[in-house]
Amino acid sequence: MKDNNAQQILELRRKIEQIQKEITKLDGQKLTIPELINSTNTLRMNEHLTKINDKKSELLRTYQQYTDVLKEVIVTIIKKQNEIIKIRENE
Repeated sequence: MKDNNAQQILELRRKIEQIQKEITKLDGQKLTIPELINSTNTLRMNEHLTKINDKKSELLRTYQQYTDVLKEVIVTIIKKQNEIIKIRENE
């Protein structure tokens, strides 16, 4: 496995964990403020849901990058495994 792929996997995994923490934090925030009128509460809820949606979209993009790197690693491993099998067959 290339060092670059290993580094990418670690960085993407850290990013995934950070985004998940941010989503959890956003999901846990209380948005009801009884003193405000309903339209203001609706606007705040919409902004909050937009932030959550943006974070979830970022998480999906990061998972896609993570998956792509893992696929590269698996393809490399399979190629090496096939090379080893061919070498052993020729012995």
